[in-house]
Amino acid sequence: MISIRKSGSIGVNRAAPEEFFGDNEGAVLYFDEDANRIGIEPVADADADDAAYTVSVTDSGGTIAPKAFLETYDLVRTSRRSTTPRGPTTTSSR
Repeated sequence: MISIRKSGSIGVNRAAPEEFFGDNEGAVLYFDEDANRIGIEPVADADADDAAYTVSVTDSGGTIAPKAFLETYDLVRTSRRSTTPRGPTTTSSR
């Protein structure tokens, strides 16, 4: 399973790094606007390709942090909603 997080990262479940990435340390991402799909291509060395992102692997799975990529295609919300109260505000004096 793969998920896009609000933080601007992509999370992959425990089995995915071993099954799909093997010894590859990077990933190049693609976006198909017509199909609304992200493609992830594992690459051996994230530093060797300017378009590659590092794949960080832990015991619980993996993470790719392509925030700029996700923002470019408007796949993650970059601003927070305003918390300004609506309606009149009152103050009391004693």
